[in-house]
Amino acid sequence: MAEKTVRSTRRKAPVIRKISRKTGKVFMIVFLVMYLALGIYERSCIISLDTEIRALEEEYRQAVNYNDDLQTKLLSSGSIMEVERYAVEVLGMVKPQATSISYVIYDKNDTDTIETAGGSWFAEWISGLF
Repeated sequence: MAEKTVRSTRRKAPVIRKISRKTGKVFMIVFLVMYLALGIYERSCIISLDTEIRALEEEYRQAVNYNDDLQTKLLSSGSIMEVERYAVEVLGMVKPQATSISYVIYDKNDTDTIETAGGSWFAEWISGLF
């Protein structure tokens, strides 16, 4: 009798190719190098920003010291009248005129209008509206 060979109609399972050990080691080394490079780059950015912050803080400290020096000179220069005279005569600044400023203090319980001495056209105009 002749034996019949029956071919299986089943599909063969797909062959899963395993990564060789050598290829796996190469991937691992590449990954570690990239990880270290990113860490070094991040650290260098932090150091750069820290240096910039320190420089700006030093510049701020110098500005504060300069401002303190100017205020000390102003206070030690004598009276405010002398400073005002210097500003008008030497620097050519204009002395502000006295004006009336009206404003409203709002309180939930009560409202009051407070007006400073003197008069101004703006205050009169506002009071004329009400």
